[in-house]
Formats: sequence, C-alpha cells, structure tokens
Amino acid sequence: MKHPVWYTSAPLLLALLATSSIARASDVDEQAISQQPAAADLGGNLVVRPRFGVDFVTDGGGFESFSQFESFLPLWQNPGSDLLFFQGQLSLDLDANLGTSLQLGYRHLAPGSQRIFGGYVAFDRRGTEAASFNQLGLGLETLGEDWDLRLNGYLPIGDRRDLVEDERVSTGAQVSGLTFVGHQLIANAQQAQAAVRRYEAALGGAELELGTKLVSIGEAGALRGYGGLYYYDGPGVDGSLGWRLRLQAEPTAYLRTGLSVQNDSIFGTNVRFNIGAHFPSQRATSAAGSAAPQLARLGESIGRTGQIVVDRQTAVEVTVLPDVVSGPVVNPETGEPWFFNHVAPGATGDGTFETPYGAIALAAETVPTDGNGIIYVAASDGAEFAGFTLPGSVQLLSTGPEQLIAAFDPAVSIQLPFSGSGDFPLIGGQVAIESSPLAPTVLAGFNIQTANSAAASVLADSSLGDVTIRDSAITASETGLSIASDGSAAAGTVRIDNNTIAASAVGAAFAATGSQMNGDLAFSRNRINLSDANSDSATGTAVAISIDQAELTGNIVIADNLIGNGDIVVERAETTQTGSIIISNNESTGSGIVLSSVDSSLTGDILIRENVLERSDSYGIGIESENSRIDGDVIISGNVVDAVDFGIAVGHSDSELAGELTVSDNVIGAETVPYVGILNLNAGSGLEQVTISGNTVAAELVGIGVVNYYAGTDITGSVTITDNEKIQVSGGGGDPLGLGATGVLVFNNADSAIGGGVEVSNNAQIQVAAGDSTAVGVAVLNQNSQIDSGVAISDNGVIEVDGTNTAAAPSDPSDFGTAGIAVVNAADDDALASSLNGGITISGNTQIESSEYGTVVVNSDFSYVNGPDAEIAGSVTVTSNGVISVDDGVLVVNFDAIAGSVIVSGNSISSDEDDGIDFSNLTPDSLVDGDLTLTGNAIAADGDEVKCTNNGTITGTVSSPQPCQRTFP
Repeated sequence: MKHPVWYTSAPLLLALLATSSIARASDVDEQAISQQPAAADLGGNLVVRPRFGVDFVTDGGGFESFSQFESFLPLWQNPGSDLLFFQGQLSLDLDANLGTSLQLGYRHLAPGSQRIFGGYVAFDRRGTEAASFNQLGLGLETLGEDWDLRLNGYLPIGDRRDLVEDERVSTGAQVSGLTFVGHQLIANAQQAQAAVRRYEAALGGAELELGTKLVSIGEAGALRGYGGLYYYDGPGVDGSLGWRLRLQAEPTAYLRTGLSVQNDSIFGTNVRFNIGAHFPSQRATSAAGSAAPQLARLGESIGRTGQIVVDRQTAVEVTVLPDVVSGPVVNPETGEPWFFNHVAPGATGDGTFETPYGAIALAAETVPTDGNGIIYVAASDGAEFAGFTLPGSVQLLSTGPEQLIAAFDPAVSIQLPFSGSGDFPLIGGQVAIESSPLAPTVLAGFNIQTANSAAASVLADSSLGDVTIRDSAITASETGLSIASDGSAAAGTVRIDNNTIAASAVGAAFAATGSQMNGDLAFSRNRINLSDANSDSATGTAVAISIDQAELTGNIVIADNLIGNGDIVVERAETTQTGSIIISNNESTGSGIVLSSVDSSLTGDILIRENVLERSDSYGIGIESENSRIDGDVIISGNVVDAVDFGIAVGHSDSELAGELTVSDNVIGAETVPYVGILNLNAGSGLEQVTISGNTVAAELVGIGVVNYYAGTDITGSVTITDNEKIQVSGGGGDPLGLGATGVLVFNNADSAIGGGVEVSNNAQIQVAAGDSTAVGVAVLNQNSQIDSGVAISDNGVIEVDGTNTAAAPSDPSDFGTAGIAVVNAADDDALASSLNGGITISGNTQIESSEYGTVVVNSDFSYVNGPDAEIAGSVTVTSNGVISVDDGVLVVNFDAIAGSVIVSGNSISSDEDDGIDFSNLTPDSLVDGDLTLTGNAIAADGDEVKCTNNGTITGTVSSPQPCQRTFP
C-alpha cells in the first residue's frame, strides 16, 4: 500500500508523545529552576518551554508546496546551558500527500563565548501520489549573535527509485527498402513503439551554509541572511552541486518568515517562500519571566530541509517490433496507397516506373485526383517539357530537390528514391495549376521558363483548395507566377516557398475577388529579381497581394525573401480578415513595403520587423488605411530603411486603430536620406496610442512626425517619442507646413484630440541643420484642437539647430523662426478653440543650442476676437535646462489664458545677441491665473538677463529680477 498503518497514524503518535513529554519537561523545569541562582545571573535560571507551530512552504527544487504542523519539546535541560529536545513535524502537500520528520537534538551554550554548539539525528518519511520514501538525517550546528554555521547530511534508505508509470506509445512505422514497382512505391514497414517509463527517485546529499544577523527587529527578533552550497545525488541522475541564498526573519516572538533562491543542474532555479506561527513564544525566558535574547536560540527549530527531495524522471525506449510487412506505401490522409505516374524525357510508356511517360501532360491526364496521385519526373540534360495543366489534389514532384511524403502515419515522412539529385527538369511553357478541396496541389522542383511570352510562367487557381509552389526556378518576361481565387467559398492556403523567380514586372502575385479564403497566404524564402532585357534592373512588384470583396481567415505572411528591384505590396479592399499581416526578415534592393486597406477590417496585428530595404524610390515602409479598422497593434521594429520620400509612413484616413502604433529600433536614412524619416499622418481617425522609440533617423525635412490634420482625429492615449538614438535633419526638403526643417514634430490640427498628452523624452541627440530655411529641434503645435494630460519635453541629450535667423515678431506663432524647442497652442478659427490641458513642462534637457531662439512657448488666438480662444489649462514650467542661443534663450508669449503658473527657474542660459529670458503677457486680454517665477537661473546675455512684459493680468505672485513693464497704454 502507499501508506502503512503506522504511517497514517503518525498524528496520533505525535500527540501522545507530546502530552507525556510536556508533563516530564515541566517537572524537570520546576525542579531545575528552584536550584538555580538569581535571574540576574545570565548563565542560569533560564528555561526553554515546549511550543507548537504551523508553517506553510511554497514549492522548491524537489518538492511541492506544503503545510506543516511542528512540535518542539524539551526532554531534559540544564537551564541556560544544555538542552536535549525532540522536534516533530507532520506535513501535508496540496495533493494531500503526508510526510513526517522525527528529530532528536542536543544543544550546549558555551559560557565564555556565548555560542551554541549542537547536533541532531533525524528520520524522515515522505509520500507522493504513487510512492513513499524514507531517509536518515544527521547535522551539526553552531549559532551565535554574529554568525551561524550549519552542516546537514541526508541519506535515503530502502527503495530510492520507484517506477510510478509505465506506458506504451506507438511511434508509427519504420520504413525501409523503398522500391518503385509499377505505379506504387513498395516498402518494408515495421511498427515501432516507445516505452515511456516515469520514475520518482529520492536524492541524498549534504548542505553547508554560513549566515549572519543583518539587522535586529524589536527586542529580540532579527533578520538573518544565509548563503551556502548543497549537493544532490541519486539513482537516474548525475550528481549536482548547487548554491542557495536565503533570508530568515523573526518580526515578532510568535512569527517567522523566510525567502530563498537556489540553483542546481537538476531542478534549475527555484524561489521559495515560507511563513509560520508558533505558540507560545519560542524565545527563552527567565524564572522571573523576562526575555533573554542572548539565550533564546537554544529553542530555535533545527535549520534543515525537512522534506525528502524527489526527482521525477522520464525514460523513453523505442523498440521496433519484429514483424515486417512489405507492401505499397500508404497515404495516411486517405488510408490508400500512393499512386505514382512516372515521367522521363524520351520515354514512350504508360507511366509505370518501368515504362514511364515521356510528357508531363500525358501523366497529368491519367493521374488520380483523389488526393493519392503523384507525378514524379526525372531530369535529363537538354530535355525540355512542354507546358501543361496540373489537376487539383495532385503533387507534381521532380527528382531535383529532396522530396518527402507522409507514409502510413502523418508523423512519419520518407524521402522518395532518386530525389535530391540537384537536376531540375526544364519546362518550356506555361504551367497552369488547378485546386481541389480533397488535398493540396503541389508543384516542386522544376525550372520553368517562358522568356518570350507575356503570360505568367505559373498560373494557379486556389479557388477550391490549397496550393503549394516550392523549390523551383521560374523565369518570365513579365510575371513569374500568378495565383488567383475568384468567387469561391472554399479557397485554401497558398504557400510560395524557396523559389528563384526572375521577371521584369511582377515576381509573385496573388489576387482574390469575392472569395472566402480559409488558410494563410505565405510567401517565404524566395529569391526574386526584377529586370528587363534592355536594362540591368527594373522596379516593379516582387510580391503583390490584392484582395477585393473577400473574407480571409488566416494570416498574410511575407518572410525571409531576398528581393532585387521590386516592392512588397499588400492591398485589401472591402475585405474582412481574421488574422494578422506579418512581413519580416526580408532583404530588398531598390524597393519598399506598401500596405493599403480600403473599407476593410483586420482582427489581428500588423507586424513589420527586421527587414532591410535599400534605395526605395518612394516609401521605405508605407501603411495606408482608408475607412478601415484594425483591432490589433501596428508594430514596425528593427528595420533598416533607405528611401527617397518617406522612411516609414503610417497614414489613417477615417479609420480606427483599436490597438497601439509602435515604431521602434529602426535605422532610417543611413545610405539614402528620405524626405521624412518617420511619419504618422491621421485624418478623421481614431488611434489608441502612438509610441516611437529607439530609432536612428536621418531625413531632409522631418525626422519624426505625428500629424493629426482633420476633424474627428482622436488619439485616446499618449503620443510618446522617447529613447531615440539620433535624429538628424539636413534641410533642403521644402517646407509644406511652414515650420522649416524639424527634428521632432507633433502637429495636432483642425479639431483633433490627443487624450493622453505628448511626451518627448530621453532622446540622445536631435540635430537640425536647415541652411537658408528655419529649423526647429522639437516642435509641438496644437492648433484649433485639444491636448489633454499636458506636453512634456524632458531629459533629452543634445538638441542642436542651425537655421536662418528670422527675427520674426512673436505675434505670429506660425512663423516663430528657428528654435531648439517650440510649443505653440494657437487658435486661428473663431469657431474652434485650442485647449492644452495639463500644462507644459520643458525640463532636464542637457543642451539646447540654437542659431535663434532656445526655447519658445506661445499661447495665441490669431483672430483676436470674442475673448480667449486659446487656453493652457495648467502651468508652464521651464526648469533645469542648458540653453545656448543667439536670440532669446527662453521666450514665453501669452496672448490669451494660462490657467496656472509660469515658472522659468533653474536653467543655465547663454544668449549671444538678445535676452536670457523674455516673458510677454502681451495683450490686455492676456491672463496668467497663477504665479510668475523668473528667478533662480544662471544667465549670460548680451541683452537683458530677464525681460518681463505684462499688458494683461497675473493673479498670483510675480518673482522676477526685473519688474514687469507695460507696453500698451
């Protein structure tokens, strides 16, 4: 049985032993106490009382979580000096398996050193779901105020390894002796089975730990730290040396808790937590009842691993049964033999192995289309096959690549005889591929050429089932291969894998109209090059996917392709897709990636990752959504992009992105510098959040831009531009927004909203060199729109701008000139207010260096009618920045209302030609509803250190080195 009678009766035995021991211990205690000196003598008159406790221990290496009842019973003691004791433990794990531990120990307190020396012997027993184990234990310890040392040994006795489960599992057939006979492939098959045996083994070993008190807790408690080594060994496992670190705390006289971490090669890394309560206090007391912390540890529980460590092991032994069956190889999907039509150049037979067909077209006419048919083609130097039509559910295979088919069991694959020769049969005409719901249609291992034809070399129809084209070379005048699915309710998976395609216009194309597709569209590991007869290169479409008025249940995957001179294009119109779009690890020269969605939906994510795109004529990566919805995230990460117009551009028009837009860790413009590095352009659309981080960007006009420009655009979360390595703008790219060259631009315009605020932070370097045009390092423009949760531009490294010095009047915020940082809240439409809620914070930027203004904050109503239409609801704070400028270092201009304080403090400012700080509450309607603080800055300026103009109202305290002047009557 699993638990003998005496074992299941252990709780009763422990209780009886505890009762008798308590009585005897109490008698001894009273007699000993009466014979001891006064309580003040720390060497005597101290008694360790019996106690009981309950603990819970989480799982660790070799055991599960368990609860434990513990008794500590003094058997004999010389108070304050010697103690003989019994410690018993009864445990119950989460599967109701019992365990016991019986320990007999002795401790002695050395009077001179106040150090305890002791040892113990133990017997442990543990039950599991299917086994039980016994163990002897032995240990030595020395405990002191400053340090502890413990050595424990564990020796399992009896059966140390039990078989708990023995299972036989069929592993399918072992196939050998493959031979073609007629239309069949004959093989010798032997069934194989695996014996899966699961064991539990008790591990013995030893552990050594050294610890010290880290801090005292209360009158007598302590937090102690321990570190040590342990060694486990046992049957079925190699011995392992591990390490353990643990903390043990006694926050009260009744409570103890601990946390440990350990690692070994058997169980890996484990973290364990324990907590327990003990009654009465485990600390020793004098006869007078006073606590004696220096002797309390005589009554501590023994420090050891109380559970037997059990390793669960699995052994697998595969046995091939002796019975050999010789016969046709069976297709496991149908349970019928595979049927082979053989083809060899120049042959005139009927398709058997002995007398093959001489033409693929003949084999295609007679091959079964029930899912069992294979046309197997041998190659010959100089031989060429004519074009043909491949029926659905048929596999057309050649001896060129290694060809694997399933045999007897779906988990068993065999390589066809003669395959892997490296000779690919030549087909000098178009191959048309049909599909069927019965089984996939496969073409693999051919050299297909239609160099003098405008038609596609391979024309496939996936309307009725799965189509796979792999391991082939395809050469065409215009289009390499074309797959279509029109008006079908059962279109299947399309897999284009490991092909070499040469064409002038389109490498591989898929088009679906009015279909319902169930399965993935996968284009992977292909080598596609587009060129024409009159040029070394031509720019076309390497992979073209067009889906119109369709439903797709599956993913679109374009991965691991090598492309020369061709774009990757995915177009979806009036299409519902349940799945994701994944474009990853492609390398392309002279081309980019373009995704467009019109009146469509996508339930999954768009993932564009780890692509290398060189010398794209337009977009590097472009995503366009019009009147569409994406339920997942859009993630563009780890790409290397060189493009002429846009590095990465994501545009949403009247669309909804329910997830987040993340553009991270891309390198843009290292070789070819684009017009715009990263651009998110939103018109009348909703987005959850925009995060742009970890990028290195070079561009001509805008490094990183987020632009909302049409009514109804709503970013419910934040716009966060952070931790980018370098943003470099060279200028010369024109100026369509009237802002000049800009490193980081957030433009919220035309009744748009950003709900979670704008953060531009921790960017290492932003450099803008605009030449004859204006330049801005970081620009946040909120025009006729709303930003909630504020604007924070903080903790950036170097922001360096060099542009033309406009000396523009600050009354026109759209033309404020060159600036390191510019934040503008402006209303230029009487019908639309501009609200920036949450205030503006510009702080902790290491160096802001500008050929004109350093930092500019403008709050303006261009119309100047109907009161304040531009409001900053919160404080404007410019603190702890390093500013080097030609004109004003910090310029703050308020035309309307700031519902908070204006604080410019703690900055280091250098201005070569103008003022250090220039604050203007410019019009009679201008309002600062709070304090104005312009003190505490270190300023070196050619003009005034601080210039303050107040023509309006400041409701709070004004702190300025110079009085504020009024310029209006």
